[in-house]
Amino acid sequence: VLCAPWGALKPVVDEVEFKATGTVKASDSTVLPTREKRRTSPKPFNITAPKPRLIPEPEAISREVKALPVPAHLHNTSLADVEEQKKKRLEEEKQRVAAKYGEEHVPKLASRRDGAEGEELARKVEAERMAECTFKPRVGKYVPPTEDAVVRQNVAAVLRE
Repeated sequence: VLCAPWGALKPVVDEVEFKATGTVKASDSTVLPTREKRRTSPKPFNITAPKPRLIPEPEAISREVKALPVPAHLHNTSLADVEEQKKKRLEEEKQRVAAKYGEEHVPKLASRRDGAEGEELARKVEAERMAECTFKPRVGKYVPPTEDAVVRQNVAAVLRE
């Protein structure tokens, strides 16, 4: 390729030089003017305008108030009568519950004791528990060791001394 005459290679070399550097030098090493680069011009995006959503028309709420006639039995009863009926129902319910849970329905247990025995048993159990908690070991006579303690010497112990 290098054997070809320079005149045939000149356009190829100039094109490669132009692509690499963006300019072409003349044979007398002056920079030749290059053509103006096209600049990117901003264009707005081609976005369609959003269509407004259809919202259903709100339902009309009637504000008309319809009052029903007052029941006739309300005029016939008084507050004292109502209180009396309430007390009567309460007494009937108390009697019904007392009949359901009377003394004859309480189970008779053979292990049932009076309160004094229960307290005495509770004290005994508590005393046994506390006996387990108190620990007083016998302290024997002090006996000094018969052998000297063996201490292994390492580098740190030797450097400390």
